[in-house]
Amino acid sequence: MTIEIRSGYIPQSKRLIENPTADQLRELTARMPNARRTSYDNYNVQTRVDARSTKNTYIVTDRPQEHTAQTVTPEEGRKWAKIQDEYIREQEMVLLDGAIGNDPTFLTPARLIIEARNANVAGMQRHLYYPPQPGQQPEVTMIYTPNLKAPGYPNDRLILVDLEAGITRVFNSDYFGESKMSRRRAGSGCGTRKCTTPADSPCTLAVRSSPSEGRSASS
Repeated sequence: MTIEIRSGYIPQSKRLIENPTADQLRELTARMPNARRTSYDNYNVQTRVDARSTKNTYIVTDRPQEHTAQTVTPEEGRKWAKIQDEYIREQEMVLLDGAIGNDPTFLTPARLIIEARNANVAGMQRHLYYPPQPGQQPEVTMIYTPNLKAPGYPNDRLILVDLEAGITRVFNSDYFGESKMSRRRAGSGCGTRKCTTPADSPCTLAVRSSPSEGRSASS
């Protein structure tokens, strides 16, 4: 028993920007107060969260004995899905479709839905997706609300992973690694299939940090 909402679901929002171009994502990123324009005419975004939130990540399942990771019940998953969907109704969101894998026979359609005020994540994810296949519904979906807190969990941060439904919901994290990890969860199910992704090759994303600052990523 998992969250009833299946992959392909798009929560209602105040405004939805569907599959923006690179220029549109750049424009949205430029509006971010934590985005700094570099001498290379790019944008460096200073994030609040500078690492993956493994301790805040839970599998949604009614079979916890089958998992070594932390789990929550489907009821808990549905509760937070409802909270997130209600929050999204008042937000401007970006929807980005793509594909995981470069073999047409085995690729996995994927979708990222994220707050427009964190468009840098979509801008970086765009480089990791292959072009989407026309007419295909996503098999994996990430619904990302970096500005919605999850009280009751460490640092008010929460990542809910419903493996059966193919949906990951992220609360109160603006770290791009959560989006990339969603892609890897899908890829891990490929087994012996021929599915490689751009992120599996070196030098796909430059990340810079300094001792006095959190991690920052260009977009």
